Amino acid sequence: MKSFKKEPRAALSFAAAFLLPLSATACFQNEGNSDSASPSSQGHHSGAYTSEAPSQPSPASSSESPSATATSHSSTPAASSVTSPPVNESDPWRPVTHYTPEKNWMNDPNGLVYHKGEYHLFYQYNPKGSDSQNMSWGHATSKDLVHWKERTVAISGTDQYNVFSGSAVVDTHNTSGFGTPGNPPMVAVWTRNDVATGIQSQSLAYSTDDGKTWTLHNGGAPVLDIGSKSFRDPKVFWDKEAKQWTMVIAKSDEHKVAFYTSPNLKDWTFKSEFGPVGDVSTAWECPDFFPMKVEGDNGKTRWVLTVNTSPSAQYFVGEWNGRTFKADSSGSYKGKEGKELASFDQDTYGSWTTTGSSFGNRPASKGDVPGHMGSGYVDSFGSADSNTGTLTSPEFTVSANHLNMLIAGGSHPYSAVAGSQHTSVNVVVEGKVVATATGNDSKTMFWQSLDLKKWRGKKARIVIEDKNTSNHWGHIMVDQIVLSDTAAFNETVPKVDYGHDYYASVTWEGAPGDKRYAIGWMSNWTYAKDVPTKTWRSAMSTVRELKLRKVNGKERLVFSPVSELESLRTGSEFKKSDITIGQGSTPLDDEASGKSLDISLTLDPQKAKESGISVLEGEKKDTPGKTTGTKIGYDAAKQQIFVDRSNSGEAGFSPAFAGRSTADFKPGKDGLVRLRIIVDSSSVEVFADNGKLVMTETVYPQADAKKISLFATGGNAEARDLSVWHLGSYR
Repeated sequence: MKSFKKEPRAALSFAAAFLLPLSATACFQNEGNSDSASPSSQGHHSGAYTSEAPSQPSPASSSESPSATATSHSSTPAASSVTSPPVNESDPWRPVTHYTPEKNWMNDPNGLVYHKGEYHLFYQYNPKGSDSQNMSWGHATSKDLVHWKERTVAISGTDQYNVFSGSAVVDTHNTSGFGTPGNPPMVAVWTRNDVATGIQSQSLAYSTDDGKTWTLHNGGAPVLDIGSKSFRDPKVFWDKEAKQWTMVIAKSDEHKVAFYTSPNLKDWTFKSEFGPVGDVSTAWECPDFFPMKVEGDNGKTRWVLTVNTSPSAQYFVGEWNGRTFKADSSGSYKGKEGKELASFDQDTYGSWTTTGSSFGNRPASKGDVPGHMGSGYVDSFGSADSNTGTLTSPEFTVSANHLNMLIAGGSHPYSAVAGSQHTSVNVVVEGKVVATATGNDSKTMFWQSLDLKKWRGKKARIVIEDKNTSNHWGHIMVDQIVLSDTAAFNETVPKVDYGHDYYASVTWEGAPGDKRYAIGWMSNWTYAKDVPTKTWRSAMSTVRELKLRKVNGKERLVFSPVSELESLRTGSEFKKSDITIGQGSTPLDDEASGKSLDISLTLDPQKAKESGISVLEGEKKDTPGKTTGTKIGYDAAKQQIFVDRSNSGEAGFSPAFAGRSTADFKPGKDGLVRLRIIVDSSSVEVFADNGKLVMTETVYPQADAKKISLFATGGNAEARDLSVWHLGSYR
């Protein structure tokens, strides 16, 4: 995502933190505090209702001073006195091992390319302050993906346009003519966001001095412009088989990516589109596309497409023929299980009642609405997008755990605040909205599922509301409402990360040995502008190496911190084995304490309901009398890995921050849970089962928070093996 280009989707803020992509095999949930909305004065068929923290649909990013220079041209711990680097009391959350600029705002990584022994990391950057404005390309370089040096700003935004995300390549054959055969240029392909119109087009800049300075091609004029405000984040690479440049780019609000080809990086031809599919709960952004060999499969090569959908990225594995990408299918929900409450296939709404002008007197039966079932569906467009109204069901008994439905249209989450512009499907129990869903800013219907387990046996009504008076997706479309004990899901699409703070992840082009390395922005647009750091905002993740393996019969990406991270290890390893973890907390020796750590833990849950490790624990107790810290563990009852930052330290800056993220996880035949955890001053990255599952969370602990403990609830557990290394600074 890019600075203020996301401002029109402010609805992403609080509500989208809980709007989760549907998944049959892995998901994350936020179980933190949410503020109950204030009472609504709106009257409906069932009478006025209020909001009772409604549930959301379950699942269906020595320095040079930066300045603008781009022109328009064992059982016993080993003895060790080493600890993590001392805390800067005036800047306690600045990362030790993760790249962050000396000052100012940073978000998406851009232009990742390897050239002449250096890895280049460009990124969205505000040279003028610590807010998301004045978007330009910042720049850093590294020889090992661990030790980074900040460079001067590469490509600067202007009063006319912002320089949004994109990619960089080495034009080895000088197809662009920007260099010479003996000195091929580096070429950056970036999204030009016009300040006056909001139009997003693609422009070029090039460097003939190994990325030190950059010249704008044709003064920054676009080389690809389709007149769209939702056309961004080009990823470009040289297709060796087709012998042409290929671009994959997001048509963000349509939940699609488009493929273009070019002989010279300047003239582009449209080839095909992919999507919408999978997670369409937020805009599609920052796509990446690359070939990978499947480990242990005789050199078989597949293509991987990643698409970022806040707060992480989904990915697809499939085939590429130089023009189109065909993803492997993983099944879909059919909507036939359970009790059908409405199909909207009749000429009238039957016993459903309407108010206002938006729903008319009958279901819609015409129009291009992909994904709907049968002959009819609900459409609140009315005679104009600005029409408003309600459609209310007769009373029914909640006889199953889930309410499933197909939804499209405007993404405007429900709010009980007077004047709210929501377009939503609300479940009302005893006069209160207890669960709600909204559209996806698309005309394509996708399944969403509301968890009604808490209200099973209660009387309820469904109120479909269109309160939006705008002419941009100011309506909602609904079909096939079913009560079922099976939660609806869209095609099962895996994620690259199941935490809250790994966004806009992309990979390096040209890495030695055809290896594939990725990095992501460690933040979340829900609260990125509110985090408590002062002179700087946001860090990049640990660089991760990607491999493609068969996991449970399916080709899946696995992730691991780059091996070079071990170069930051200092002192001796703290190592213990066969530690009994009694109920409650089991503190570890001071030698293990620190703010920048590389931890490996093999956990045997045994009889414990939950067990794991707590890091960045403070010396002081918080107001309720609890020791602050971030817990990483395994919930045996739910079979989930979790990261709980609800008591991690400073969390009051956003109601969406404190909480608990989870991801479905089944241990192997030995029943053990293997975790590698990279801890820094303001982040925790968890790699489970050798990187088959990853979770990234930012945290803002107390200044003195560095202690570690093991924990268990509901029974004892055991730490079969525990290893802790202190990590030094990358600077």
